[in-house]
Amino acid sequence: MFAILRSYGIPEEIEQAIRVLYDDSTSKVFVDSKFSKEFKVATGVLQGDVLAPSLFIIVMDYVMRDAEGEFGFVTHLRQSSRMPEQRLNDLAYADNIALLEGSLIRAQQQLDRTNNSALKVGLEINVGKTNRMELNTSNAAQGTLTLNAEPIELVMASSEKDMKHRK
Repeated sequence: MFAILRSYGIPEEIEQAIRVLYDDSTSKVFVDSKFSKEFKVATGVLQGDVLAPSLFIIVMDYVMRDAEGEFGFVTHLRQSSRMPEQRLNDLAYADNIALLEGSLIRAQQQLDRTNNSALKVGLEINVGKTNRMELNTSNAAQGTLTLNAEPIELVMASSEKDMKHRK
């Protein structure tokens, strides 16, 4: 995590202040009007820590940039060597990320690459909370997307049906 902070240009003073919170931390428990013996805490950043949301966003941005490739959809065509094509390959909100791709094969490649990038920084994609969604397709069940050899659940969606429902 600290190498990622440095790569984003976080000043060393701030990195060191964050490091003090997580490196060689110890704790005691107060029970029956007495403190326990001191013990090491080696859990890293915990959910609920004040810095957790900011640190998570920085690490997830790093993971998604590392996983970038020729995935997603072209949003702006290449204009010149100075203005290359631009792509939209994911949409993210907090810890929810939608990977965008036009074919099942490419979606599998993008998921594998994203998973590998996450694993490099100690994060793991939860297979049980991961879904595959296909929009406006008639051939949706013609393949399986997997994560760590486990199939990803298919959720069908239709923008036409959803638009009619919202009227």
